[in-house]
Amino acid sequence: MSGSKSVPFKTASLLFDQFGQMNLAYQELYLIIAGIFRKYDLFDGTEMQKGPTLQLYETTEEDVDMYADYITPGTKPGSKGVRLIIRN
Repeated sequence: MSGSKSVPFKTASLLFDQFGQMNLAYQELYLIIAGIFRKYDLFDGTEMQKGPTLQLYETTEEDVDMYADYITPGTKPGSKGVRLIIRN
């Protein structure tokens, strides 16, 4: 065995674990967001809807428009993002 070279596989497994956990975290976020939109209906401005609804709160089109591209879309400086009110 003298003169043989060992190849460390630890580095590859660490990279796989890191990326695997990141993908799992994204999947959990997608499930949570999907669950919210499944449970709550969007508010249509009438008081005739039954059950809980989501209504935009102080949100304009500028808050969701892409302002800059930094690999992921960036929002306008000073924007508070999309804010919602849960109505019963």
